Amino acid sequence: GAISGDNTVEAYERLHRAQAQLQELEDESTFWTEKIRLIERSIANTLDDITLKDLLYLTREDLCQILDDDVIVLAEGLNGTLMKINEIQNGEKISHQLHLQSRHYPVNLKLLNRNSPVTSNTTDDQRQNSFDESGSPIASTEPFITLGEMAEPDDYHNVLDDTEGVCDLYDDDDNDDATAMTCA
Repeated sequence: GAISGDNTVEAYERLHRAQAQLQELEDESTFWTEKIRLIERSIANTLDDITLKDLLYLTREDLCQILDDDVIVLAEGLNGTLMKINEIQNGEKISHQLHLQSRHYPVNLKLLNRNSPVTSNTTDDQRQNSFDESGSPIASTEPFITLGEMAEPDDYHNVLDDTEGVCDLYDDDDNDDATAMTCA
């Protein structure tokens, strides 16, 4: 039904602003969906080209040239790794919250600060040894700061389902002795 009274104009203005905000969000979603599609296509094209097999890496300069952000977070995970990024706005300050989920494999995070100088502890001997058998240089991740220890595949030996809790790790149907852990 129609809105009656003095609030009609205000209500239509609020509706118009909400529709404009919705359109902005849809446009932004379309933009990022297209970006993701292009990146996925580019990755697929690169991986399909056998002549590029030995050249598949990015340098710090490549990332800084492509991305305008001061801090870049790289997430390395296998296919099936889920990543959610929440934007949190507190006044003028915008921050991001990352949530990564992988059921069976580790996710490695690396941090690159564009504004920090590149320092190298690599000696000439180490640089000389940084070539593989084919003579191609092995890419270095020196400017990247690894966030956390590298996980081993065995670290994911006991994986819990969404419906399970930590007590399910200790459930042992074959063992009925009194030392079994009980959960409330």
